[in-house]
Amino acid sequence: MSENEDNVVRRMAQMRQAFIDSLDERVAGLTMPIAALQAEGSDSDRRAALETLSNTAHKLVGAAGTFGLMEISAIARDVEQMAMNGLRDPHKITPADVAKLERLADRIDVVASSQSDAAVYDAPLWNLANRQAGEERTVIVVDDDPAFINHMERHLSLFGFKVIALLDHAELRRVLESTSPQVLMMDIVFPDATDAGVAAVRALQDAGVLDCPVIFVSARGDFDARLGAVRLGCMGYLVKPVDVVELVDLLEQVTGSVASEAYRVLVVDDDSYVSRFNAALLESAGIETAIVNDPLRIMAPLRELKPDVILMDIQMPQCNGFELAQVIRQDSNFFDLPIIFLTGSAVENAWLLAMESGANEFLLKSIAPNELLASVIGRARQSRVLGDVMGRLRGSEARFRSLAESANEAIMTIDQEGRVVYWNKAAEEIFGFTPNDILGARASILVPENERAEFQRGMDEFCKGGRCWRALVPGGR
Repeated sequence: MSENEDNVVRRMAQMRQAFIDSLDERVAGLTMPIAALQAEGSDSDRRAALETLSNTAHKLVGAAGTFGLMEISAIARDVEQMAMNGLRDPHKITPADVAKLERLADRIDVVASSQSDAAVYDAPLWNLANRQAGEERTVIVVDDDPAFINHMERHLSLFGFKVIALLDHAELRRVLESTSPQVLMMDIVFPDATDAGVAAVRALQDAGVLDCPVIFVSARGDFDARLGAVRLGCMGYLVKPVDVVELVDLLEQVTGSVASEAYRVLVVDDDSYVSRFNAALLESAGIETAIVNDPLRIMAPLRELKPDVILMDIQMPQCNGFELAQVIRQDSNFFDLPIIFLTGSAVENAWLLAMESGANEFLLKSIAPNELLASVIGRARQSRVLGDVMGRLRGSEARFRSLAESANEAIMTIDQEGRVVYWNKAAEEIFGFTPNDILGARASILVPENERAEFQRGMDEFCKGGRCWRALVPGGR
């Protein structure tokens, strides 16, 4: 473990101990509503006590699970379940139930006092987020097609990559024993088998010889080939013919050889211990974070950070996670922003509510740190890729509109229903319809009335992928 990794692990252990030191206060938050259940009170008083007990226990379930205190989390879950049962009928909480709740709270105290401050976490997966730049960018390309090999050597060298080319996958082990590449580019199909590349990578990984990222580049684009690559943990899969720009983008992402912008994650949780711990975990992987403890104040940091992912608690005061996700989705700027829900314990209909609110993933707070980190980074990576694709599409759309608006010819775009969805300036001048007149109307309005039925039939067949279709549309009304 490096010095930096050791420092992060030590910091995480210190945060865990700080949480343990706060357990007296949390247990007090349980004992107060339990004491209220013992006193004579109205139904509304008992219900208020049970609601406080349920919420406090739920928070403890998640927080204890976050810090690896699984026994405390399990005890708190029992308290939460008893409180939730009581809320269905407060009269069913008997003195025996109250005594059991007291014993559970006392048990949390006992377990907390036995916890050590020397807890050690596994080093998080730092290299998943941002790899360090400055290393020599060596790429091994294994492909039995000499023309493809020459093409890769010529183009990748222009982008600063050192290429080691192999025509036979059997030579790969020998090369790996004397070389430490940043990436392996492997074909799948070789003369000896249609999945020889996958089998070779698997054997070398199992032998501990291959530990660098793998990108498969193959003429095969079928599901079985892709599944085999995924099971080997490949970092990318490209189907030939390869777009060199796309390949270079992928290589630079995998190697971290360009100063790529760090992933950004907004952590939303009203428990400051949990939010700070998760933020520290993410920061250890080079991820920029911001913390929101008050869900009602999320919009300003959301717009300022422009996160790749939101990591959000569900049960929060004044506004729960499901409601908050729907509010966020109302802003078109964040409609596709991945949201990962974290919860201490199962909430009734939680999966359904999560999906309805637009969540992308649903995790328990007791998840191992590395697993949480891997989930967040995976979502962040997908978010960046989608953002890049959408950016290119918007750029293409802007270029199309710029060309179309400056053209002397009429240019229109028609959807599959035959409705006009774009209308350039020249079309307006030629046909006499303004965009307000024509947009949303059927294009058949442009032909004489007695020809519209035939025009629409031809367009329908064309949109369905049938015969070619040509139509003469006279200019002017």
